[in-house]
Amino acid sequence: MENKDDGMGGLTVMQQRVLNGIQYESLPETTVATSRTFKRQFFQKNSYTANTSQAICDWNTGAEYINCRRSYLKLRVKTSAAANFGYGGVTNLIRRVVITSRSGTEVSRTEDYNKLAPKCVRYGCSADYVDQFGELMGYTNTPAELKSDFDQLSAGKVFLIPLPKLSPFFEGDGQSLLPAQLAAGLRVELTLESNLRALVAAAGAPTYEIEEISFLLNTNSMVDSWQRQLNEESARDGLTYSFSEWHTTQSALPSSGTQINIEVRKAVADCMSAFVITQSTTSTDAVPVLGPATDSYLIDNMKSDAYEATSVEWRLGSLYPYQQPIKTTPEMYFQAQNMWDADILDCKRSNDVSPSSFATSTLASVGAKDGDAVVAVSMERNDVRVNGVLNIGGLPTNNSRSLNVDMTLTSKLATRQNYLYMKHLRLVKVYLDNVSVAE
Repeated sequence: MENKDDGMGGLTVMQQRVLNGIQYESLPETTVATSRTFKRQFFQKNSYTANTSQAICDWNTGAEYINCRRSYLKLRVKTSAAANFGYGGVTNLIRRVVITSRSGTEVSRTEDYNKLAPKCVRYGCSADYVDQFGELMGYTNTPAELKSDFDQLSAGKVFLIPLPKLSPFFEGDGQSLLPAQLAAGLRVELTLESNLRALVAAAGAPTYEIEEISFLLNTNSMVDSWQRQLNEESARDGLTYSFSEWHTTQSALPSSGTQINIEVRKAVADCMSAFVITQSTTSTDAVPVLGPATDSYLIDNMKSDAYEATSVEWRLGSLYPYQQPIKTTPEMYFQAQNMWDADILDCKRSNDVSPSSFATSTLASVGAKDGDAVVAVSMERNDVRVNGVLNIGGLPTNNSRSLNVDMTLTSKLATRQNYLYMKHLRLVKVYLDNVSVAE
C-alpha cells in the first residue's frame, strides 16, 4: 500500500484513509465451527408424576460441542387443582440434580436444588430479568401474578429452565463450550419433589404431572482440523473443564433453641463462598407447618424465615472473614449482596432482593414478595486487579480446616431446619474414554 505524500496538506494516502474511516480489506474468516444446530434430547419417559422419584435423560450428541448458555430444559406442568409455585419457580419440582459421564463418573451433584435455585436467581439476576425472562421459569414478582398462575397451572403451562440455572456444571467458566468427549453420553438425573412441598395452594392438596420434558441443546460442529487437534489433546493430556459446585449440609435446631452451629468438613481446594437458609419446621401461632418434618401445601416451602439473627460469625480454620460478629440486619444484607457481587457494589446493576424482602417472610399461600434472608459470607481471597483482571481465588477446606458458622437467634418458638450451601471450584479432566474429577 502506498505511503507517500500526495501534496494535500502533507497527509499520506495511508493517513487520509485512516481519517476517512475507509476499510479496503475484508477481515479473514475466523470461525472454527462448520455448523450450529439446536438438537432435542428426550427423557426416558415423556411424562412424570409427583409420585415418580426420578427423571433421567441420556444425551446423544456425538462429536458436537454444546453451548450450554444457549440451551434449556423444557417441561409442561399440569396440576390437578388450582396451585402455583409461590416464591420459587418451576425449579420447585426438582429436589436433586445429578450429572454423570458416560463412563459412570459422577461429575456434579446438587442437593436441595429447589431451595438453592430461587436464591441464585433473585440474588444473581436483576428485577427486570425476573419480571421478563424469569417468567419462563415460573418466577413472579407480585401477588397478582401468583393468583393468575392458579388457573394456568391447572390447565397446563410450558416452562423453560436455561441450563446454567439448572446446574452450575452447565455454566462452566462462562466462556467455554461443553467438550464433545464429555457431552456425549452424559446422563442428567432429576429427583422430583413431593407435591406437598413443591406446590402452594389454598385448598385441595393438588398433585402435578410433568409432560413433554426434554432438553434443547445448542450444538456446534468443528472443522476437521480443529476436531482432530482437540481429540489428540484429549487423548494425550485431557481437556480441562472447570465450574463451580454447591455442596449442601443440613442441620436441625431443636425447639426452643437459639444457637445454631454448622460445620462443613468437605475437602476442597477453592471454597469461594457460603450461605445458610433457615426454615421453621413446626407450627407457631397461625403459621402452618413448614419443612421436611410435616409437609404442607398451605405455605411457601421455598421461602426463608424472616431474618432474626442477633450475632453471626463465620470461621475457616483460624481465619475469621468477619473480624467482629455481624449483629444487625442491614449489615448481613450488605454481606449477602457482597457474596453475590451485586446491587450495593454496582449501582448500575441491581438484583431482585430489597432490604424489605430480606428482612421479612410471609408464609401464606399468596403473600408478599419476601423470604430472601440468608446468612452469607464471601471467601474470595482479594479484589486486587492485575493487568485489568480481578485476581480472585478461594480458600482450601479439609477435615482439620473446616468451615464453621455460629448464629444466635432471638426466637425460641419453632424447630428449624438449616441448609448450608458452600460454593467451591471443581475441575473435570476429559479424556477420550473417561473423565476424572478434582475438587
